[in-house]
Amino acid sequence: MHAYSESKPIIELDLGVSSFYSLFNSPYPGHYAATALDIYFKDDEALFPFNEGRVLRIKWFNAPRKRPDAFDKEPLILVELAPGIVAKILHVYPRVNIGEKLYYGDYIGDLIVSGYMYFWSERHMHVEVRSLHDPYRARGAFKLKIVRFRDVFSTNTIYGVVELVEKYFILIKPLKTCTLGPTPLYIDIYGDKYFIEGGYPHYKFIALLGSYIDNAWGKHIEQNIDIGYCYANILSADHKIMLRDKENNTVFNGVSVFFGREQVKLVSSNIIRNVKEGDIIHIVSLKEYL
Repeated sequence: MHAYSESKPIIELDLGVSSFYSLFNSPYPGHYAATALDIYFKDDEALFPFNEGRVLRIKWFNAPRKRPDAFDKEPLILVELAPGIVAKILHVYPRVNIGEKLYYGDYIGDLIVSGYMYFWSERHMHVEVRSLHDPYRARGAFKLKIVRFRDVFSTNTIYGVVELVEKYFILIKPLKTCTLGPTPLYIDIYGDKYFIEGGYPHYKFIALLGSYIDNAWGKHIEQNIDIGYCYANILSADHKIMLRDKENNTVFNGVSVFFGREQVKLVSSNIIRNVKEGDIIHIVSLKEYL
């Protein structure tokens, strides 16, 4: 992945350290603009995804608490990557010191449950690449473009076996996959496959990864964001959609899919009680909801 300024690459992120990652699976402005990245790690230990850098500042500030197990303070780590360019890192309890030199794969700190995270959110590291003269805002970071990714098996139907059940989300492993792509779910539009990245409808928008979508179909398309080999067409949801499992009549509030993650995540605003690992979940074709 590259951070871009005026269509020219300025910094490269190597996401080989991550388990999976997301540009659009968040309601916050930086993700909508493709200027923020969430990186998920296997052992909740945040690792440095850049070639090298130097810890410039560490700040703590007040945060809201969307869930009772969250921190009420948010740590912010600024790492200088090049003259005038910094990485802004959030949701990581810092185990580094100001002035410390970091190299690719170095341990930065432990992932926390941030006060900004929803009940169904999993721990992750939020990263932006910014100008040193504007390091803190939610907007204004450099665009991020994906130049390569790890393929996973993908399907156009939410149908699979439950691999994990948490209080407010479940993970299912899709059955009957039929293609490879950057995420495990796609929709078919006029015979072309568009891979889905993000959370819908709970975050109000998703990205469709593929070639340009004709406006004759996409009346909800608001913008096109070039992210390298594909386009992310942002779709806004101005209504709520219930995802109902055919097998046991469980209702979910949304579906989340990520780059490089084989499982599909179904989220709920209520505690999930009647689903267990090994169950089969079957929800109708995604295109009926978009």
